[in-house]
Amino acid sequence: MIHVCPFSVSAIDQNYIFASLNSEDRSEVVISMETIQISGGENIVTQGQDGDYFYIIESGSLTVLVDNKPVATLTAGQSFGELALLYNSPRQATVRADSAASLFSLDRETYRFIVAQSSSNRNLEIKKALGRVPILVDLTDDQLDKIVDAVEVFPYKAGEVIITKGQVGNIFYM
Repeated sequence: MIHVCPFSVSAIDQNYIFASLNSEDRSEVVISMETIQISGGENIVTQGQDGDYFYIIESGSLTVLVDNKPVATLTAGQSFGELALLYNSPRQATVRADSAASLFSLDRETYRFIVAQSSSNRNLEIKKALGRVPILVDLTDDQLDKIVDAVEVFPYKAGEVIITKGQVGNIFYM
């Protein structure tokens, strides 16, 4: 049975590095996370060391230290280490468990795989949809691919106003 932190979904939804993922892919991130148990006094990450994991706190209290000086306290539902998923750079702080803690972790390789898969699936869906737009049917695959790269998907709820008569338009909707 997969143990999912009740905070994971909201922590993922609120973190900018997951903004490009749709809800299905964000769920895949949550499912891909591993549970780890940390003892009190143990460092989860150490300033200056390379980082390759992102963490969400399920339980416990953690202290963030910069140059061995406490700068913040993190508790259940909060996350840290997201830059490690994007960049191969040294940790900017040490994070130490104040007491026993339970965390969920996600490694860089899994994150990148999910993002790449999500991007590929999104582009295929957009290309398929654009192929049904009458003014675009005569474009070559290369031309269509360039449009796919420029497209932004904006979800709208039923009844929501998209265009208002009389307003200047600067977006081409399909």
